[in-house]
Amino acid sequence: MELDKLRKLSEKDLAKEIAKLQDKLIQLQAEVAMHKAKNFRALRSARRDLARLLTIKNEQSIIKEVNHE
Repeated sequence: MELDKLRKLSEKDLAKEIAKLQDKLIQLQAEVAMHKAKNFRALRSARRDLARLLTIKNEQSIIKEVNHE
């Protein structure tokens, strides 16, 4: 998903996306541990996508704090 679209998501939608990626990451890590993974890049991609989402969530909370002051 593009960053612009992700930044426009509401907090609830962002939390849902984060939860989905966390589940996917756990699944991929299990596959790697059991030597069933065929695509190791998917693990790296999922970690990076999760980091992007968490960064956007953090940005939104900082903006919210600044606007309330």
